[in-house]
Amino acid sequence: MLSCYLFLIISLMISFRDVRVSTFDLSCTSPVFTPSALVVKYGDPANVTCVVCQKDCSGDSFGLEHAVGKVTQNGTTMIWTVDRLTEWDTFVVCYYNNDAGAQCFSILDITIYQPPESVSISFVNHTGMMFENQQYTLQCSVQNVAPVQNLTVTFYRGNTALGHLQSNSEEKKPVNETFSLNITPSREDNGAQYWCETKLELGPSGPQRPPVVISEKLPAIVHWWFTDPSCTEFPVFTPSALIVKYGDPANVTCVVCQKDCSGDSFGLEHAVGKVTQNGTTMIWTVDRLTEWDPFVMCYYNNDAGDPCTHILDITIYQPPESVSISFVNHTGMMFENQQYTLQCSVQNVAPVQSLTVTFYRGNTALGHLQSRSEKKKPVNETFTLNITPSREGDGAQYWCEAKLELGPAGSQRPPVVTSEKLPAIVHYGPELKEPPNPDVITITEGDTLHLNCSSVGNPSPSYTWTLPTNSPSYSGSVLTIKSVGFEHEGQYICTVSNPIGTVTKEFNIDVQVNSIPYIIAGMILGALVLVGLSVGCYCKHN
Repeated sequence: MLSCYLFLIISLMISFRDVRVSTFDLSCTSPVFTPSALVVKYGDPANVTCVVCQKDCSGDSFGLEHAVGKVTQNGTTMIWTVDRLTEWDTFVVCYYNNDAGAQCFSILDITIYQPPESVSISFVNHTGMMFENQQYTLQCSVQNVAPVQNLTVTFYRGNTALGHLQSNSEEKKPVNETFSLNITPSREDNGAQYWCETKLELGPSGPQRPPVVISEKLPAIVHWWFTDPSCTEFPVFTPSALIVKYGDPANVTCVVCQKDCSGDSFGLEHAVGKVTQNGTTMIWTVDRLTEWDPFVMCYYNNDAGDPCTHILDITIYQPPESVSISFVNHTGMMFENQQYTLQCSVQNVAPVQSLTVTFYRGNTALGHLQSRSEKKKPVNETFTLNITPSREGDGAQYWCEAKLELGPAGSQRPPVVTSEKLPAIVHYGPELKEPPNPDVITITEGDTLHLNCSSVGNPSPSYTWTLPTNSPSYSGSVLTIKSVGFEHEGQYICTVSNPIGTVTKEFNIDVQVNSIPYIIAGMILGALVLVGLSVGCYCKHN
């Protein structure tokens, strides 16, 4: 029975690694692990000591459950050791039964880590020289690292940190992950070296010098158009920025200059589409915009021979192909006041940095999330949110909404895609509806007794009554005795149970003598005496 109970506990708790110690009863004094948490490199040895209890152990009903390794015992002290820790989902549970019969346990918090096997840096969809004031995406690829949620990636230009990124993944086993950062180089960056650094931040229980792996250095060659301060005007695009759905047509007009153009030294550079010209006005059109990194630049040389340029700001978007919601590592019923993780999976969306994901319970917004990715092309992204359901949430429906917020130049009705509805079944222990009873309930002999033990719970609770000696057995939420006698005096205990928990309610009944029949009998007797006396007197006088 105990092993089955522990298996249920471990199954429920293994997903909640931030819960370090759990007990089922407030009377429990938790077993104590030393150290209180383990941070172990994959393949290294490990050991921990558990003092099960100091004084409250009941017989031999204590021990230490473990998935790997071995246990040695010295009284109520358990020592767990493993020569090579190679299980990513291992568990160690220390438990005992106290004198009240409650089962008390602690689950050891174990973090198994593996530094990155390799780290590399590159540009996304770009090689060779770069142009000043154009946006490029740096990509840091990290191979075979765990746990990835503890990884911090920092991008550098020379010795200058450009940004710190972390993963949204909750995966415990080694993964490959890519982190990206947008940069807009200037002429001062020509010849600079870009690189990235990964650091596993494992907290106070981890190595005092966190594992660090760095990439190679990536040199940057930056080309620029020289724009002299003597330029009195710059090319003007209409509209000033383009936001285009992938595959749609697009067009823009550029007035190169009004008065400062020098001969024929002006034009419009473009990667796709075509250009028509009317004097110093350039019109760029494309039938289907299917390039994720298009480039449109309007330029001219002024009378001094200096170039003046303007690069069009273009955003290409694609609404999510699909949006779905689920629980992470959980199916079926949930338990009140336990933590669960909702997951919203968004497929094939761009640009993901413009995406806002909102989680809902019914019509109530639970949280808004955005991606840290700077990728321009369509990606699949997963967003997670922790929830702690209550009994009021039983039967509620969870869902998520993905909205592309494209700014004032975008559509006035941002593209929105919603997930299906995910119903929640929340189980919780019994709770009594009626307030506590007085210490003693006094009732008169012959009256009707009602003892109310009604409660709520999910699943619906069952009722068991413990009655005074010689009282009949009973089951149900309300016990009724139509005519109380002295044999019904005593203590009534109602036990309310469901698979989640048990509560009890006590009723102490005192039955008092019903004096009314005696008073009536006395009155009748008195009346009879008076009648007898009256008859006697009458007979005497006659």
